[in-house]
Formats: sequence, C-alpha cells, structure tokens
Amino acid sequence: MSAKGLSPAAQSFVLEAEELLEALERQLLELEGVQGAGPGEQVDAVFRALHTVKGSGSMFGFDRLARFTHDFETAFDAVREGRLGINSALVDLSLKARDEMLALLALGPDGTGVEADPGPTARALSAELAALTGAVNTQEASG
Repeated sequence: MSAKGLSPAAQSFVLEAEELLEALERQLLELEGVQGAGPGEQVDAVFRALHTVKGSGSMFGFDRLARFTHDFETAFDAVREGRLGINSALVDLSLKARDEMLALLALGPDGTGVEADPGPTARALSAELAALTGAVNTQEASG
C-alpha cells in the first residue's frame, strides 16, 4: 500500500500491519496439518496478530479492516477457548481472510474516497467465518 498522505503514525501502522500479516500467513500454514485444539502458542500468536491489526486499524481510521478482522479474530478466540477446533476448513478460510485483510489495508483509511462497505469478498468471508463459529457476522449486522 502506498502510505502517501498518511500521518507518520498511520504509516507506521501500515508497515506493522503488513509485517503482522506476512507472519500470520506463515503461522496459518504451520497450523495447516493440525486437527483439533492446535498448539496453544501458535493459536495465541494468530489471535494476538489479529487483535493488534483490529485495534490499531480502528485507531488509525481503517474501520473496514477493523470490522472484518473482528470476525476473523472471533474464530480464533473460539479456538483459544476450546469451542472450535483447528481443521482444514478453518485454515483455508483464514488464509483467504488474511489475503482480504491485505486488500482492505491497501484501500487505506475510511474516508479517502472509498466506500466504508468492505466489499462483497469481505462480506462473504465474514459470513463463512460466522457460520464456522456460530458467531454474529458483523459485516451483515453493520451493513
């Protein structure tokens, strides 16, 4: 993403988010062959990355990204709490969600001429995450 026109703090967020999302892909690929509870440290690392991107994104006006990431984070919170096991469907969906997070990050903060709606891909992925976890789909609830 081009950080042109962003404050230095927002530029730092973008760089940190890109690094976190790069690491997230590796972490998810490591979980690919896991079934069930999964290694706690890896699941916690995924959750922390999502939580950081969501919170910082919201703070810097990347609300589309923050709302979408919330749905993704909810899935890994369910894994941490033992309500959802690691399986190939979750990992595959998570990799797609991670790619969508990069796309939403690249759009820049809300209010830069881009609609606040995260778009059909994010809405569809959020619906799949909600179906997988039994959680409320915030993309449908807010849009």
